[in-house]
Amino acid sequence: PLPRLTAATELLFAGSTEADAFLTLNGELVELRDGAFSVAIPLKPGPNALELISADAVGNIRVDTWTVALDQDAPELVTANLEREPEGDRVRLYIDVAAADNSGLAAAAPFTLATASGPTSGYLRFNRATNTYSGSVSVASSDAAAARLTSIELRDDAGNTRTFDLN
Repeated sequence: PLPRLTAATELLFAGSTEADAFLTLNGELVELRDGAFSVAIPLKPGPNALELISADAVGNIRVDTWTVALDQDAPELVTANLEREPEGDRVRLYIDVAAADNSGLAAAAPFTLATASGPTSGYLRFNRATNTYSGSVSVASSDAAAARLTSIELRDDAGNTRTFDLN
């Protein structure tokens, strides 16, 4: 099956049919070699309509259609917040990140925090309803005051990635 979304500007479409079939892709004749075909399809930004029409020697016709969207825009960081909540001799750091992307965002986002005793890394989980990532990490009380979010990596459903340096 063809992807509904991609960051690649060209899509390789390959398959096979009966050796004596007649194929067109978006109105262009597709060359067959023993019933096999392979076509490189250039994509333009946004939705790309594809229509494959096949006909066999006895006149049976099949029409298949797809839409493949080309998205080469990486996600945008909207806000990034870090809040602290004491937990006995430790402090829980809550990280909330709002992001935006037209094609959808990945389910997790790696992050790095700087603390007094060194960097701490982890993953934030995505909430599709609010377009936010959230997570938490527990650190020693002595590390909490100086803790700050230093980087977050955002990826969209098309595979476009952007790392935000928050230093």
